[in-house]
Order: sequence, then structure tokens, then C-alpha cells
Amino acid sequence: MNLRNTIHSHFVLPLLRNAQSKGLPPEKILQSVDISPEVMHEPRVRFTLDQYTAILRSLWKELDDEFFGLSVKPVHFGTFALFCELSMKEGRVGAALEKQAECFKLATEGIRWNLGQRGEDAVLSLKINKTEPNSDNILTEYLLAMTHRFAGWLAGQHIPLSQVCFDYPQPDYVNEYDVLFGCPYRFDRPMPALEFPKPCLNWPIVRTPEELIPFLKQSPVGMLVRPETDKSFVIKVRRVLLDSGGEELEFPSFEEVAEKLGVSAGTLRRRLKEDNTSYQMLKDGIRRDVAIELLCDPSKSVFEVAYAVGFSETSTFSRAFKSWTGLPPTAYRDLGEEAPEVK
Repeated sequence: MNLRNTIHSHFVLPLLRNAQSKGLPPEKILQSVDISPEVMHEPRVRFTLDQYTAILRSLWKELDDEFFGLSVKPVHFGTFALFCELSMKEGRVGAALEKQAECFKLATEGIRWNLGQRGEDAVLSLKINKTEPNSDNILTEYLLAMTHRFAGWLAGQHIPLSQVCFDYPQPDYVNEYDVLFGCPYRFDRPMPALEFPKPCLNWPIVRTPEELIPFLKQSPVGMLVRPETDKSFVIKVRRVLLDSGGEELEFPSFEEVAEKLGVSAGTLRRRLKEDNTSYQMLKDGIRRDVAIELLCDPSKSVFEVAYAVGFSETSTFSRAFKSWTGLPPTAYRDLGEEAPEVK
């Protein structure tokens, strides 16, 4: 089964509210992707990657700002592509990150990167001036994820993160950071930062200019999805679970998963805990994401969706789905119906 993660409302709704403050009605954006404006009042709603991509690209177009209006000075469409082109010429990852820091200094106001070292790790810190309208910390999260993904793409391999630091308290959606970063997190730190092994700075850049266009076409999806080169146990377990079922989800036992991965059950349990998750959380997340994907297909009944994700009774599935998203399946499906035209 080929399943992509669904996206938490935190990564969408604040952007729509911020756009509204700049005179762009959220209804206009949501209508363009056939989503009901009622989602603005459902903080636990989740979006498919297709919906998320369509919303963000629409915001880019309407605002002409690749940072969604979250910075004081708009970053006009095409700026990030230029950053990438300039960074690719540097030869190695560390030099590329330094070049990108220079680009940010020239093209943005109040957003600064600094590349330093601490012990065995390189530390790429981010400073966003308080004058920046960093709505719900989403600009911080977006910049950290975007930079990490781009650096790994340049090197052609996943850059393992030792930890990620944030300059705000732990949010209630912290489990979503597993999709973004998949490493230990530290909150209430002086400034946001990515920390990773110093040898990564000397990794050669293996990408060519011809490969840049396909990479950019994947934006923004690639920013909120763990890359295929990520070898973490979360990704490995998720792949085992997705490969184990056909039309209906049938999960193997925890011990069977550990055996397939060539580790003991105790080791696997410890590694998942280090990634701030558990086997049950991964199973529930897959069930939730599959259910959301299937509910987007109007030809499938709620009973068929329930059966496909491992529930024999619709009522049991409805209770579980509501615990995941805050809404029962029928109400959730209604949010995806085409909204009335906004003049």
C-alpha cells in the first residue's frame, strides 16, 4: 500500500488566518481546492497531501510570497529557486548552507541563519526578529524543515539530526514533529537550531542543475514528509506495516515486525521511544491516514472505509475516527465537499 502522511491543521489553518489579515479571504483559497470553509473552525481536522499542496500553492500565487505573508518583507515567488541555484555551486553541504545564509540576509528582513559547531555536532541556528509576524511558530518550523530537506537533497542522502531546538514551549501537536524531524526535540531554548554530525558539512553536493526543477516541483510536499533516504526505525516500521496489508489493513505483531527488521523486540521498542512514538501510535496513525484518504472518495461508504482500516463495526470506527480528528466520519467527509462560490 502506498500511503502518504496526512497533515495536521496547525500547518494549514494559521496560514489561512494570516492570509485573512492581509485581505485574502480563506474561503477563496478553500473554495479553489473544494474544501468547506467550516474547516476553519475544526482545529483537529487533517488534510491530505494533495489538499495541503493545493492550499499552499494557492497562497503562494495569491500573496506572491513564498513565506505565506509571515515575514515583514515578502519573499517573491522564485526566490527560493534562486537560493537553490546559487547554493548548488558551492561543492559541499557546509558551503551551500553558508551561501544560503548569505541569500537570506540579502533577500529577507529579520531572518538570519548562522552555522557553528558544538562538540561533535554542527549547529545551524535560526534567528527571527520579534518584529516578524511568526504566526503560531509555523515560519520557524517551515524554515527548519525546508533547510534540512534541501541540504539532504543536495548530498543525495538523509542528514541525521542529533536534535532540533525551538525557542518556544512544547506545543500540543508535538507528535507531528516526528514527520518533520524524527529526532529529540528541545524547547524553550535561546533560538531555533538544527544539530547534526559535523562530517555532514563535508559531504559533496551530488545534484545537478537539471535535477533542481523536479525537486522544486515537489514543493511544498517534500518539506513536511520524511525523505525516502531516511533510515530511521519509524520509517522502517511504517514501511513494514504498509507492505503487510492488501485492500484491508492487517498489521503483524510487534515481535514479527522486530524480526523482519533484524532486531530484538526490546531494541525496537527503545528505538521507537527515542523517536517519541510507539508501535500503537504508528498503527493508529496509518489507520487514520488511510481512513482520511478513503473518505475523500465519495464512491466508498463509511462501512467500506471502516472495514478497510480494520474495523468490523461502523460505530466503533466512528468513535475511533472522532478521537483522531475531532469529527465523526460523515461530518469529516462533508468538509471536503465543494464550498459555495465566494464572490
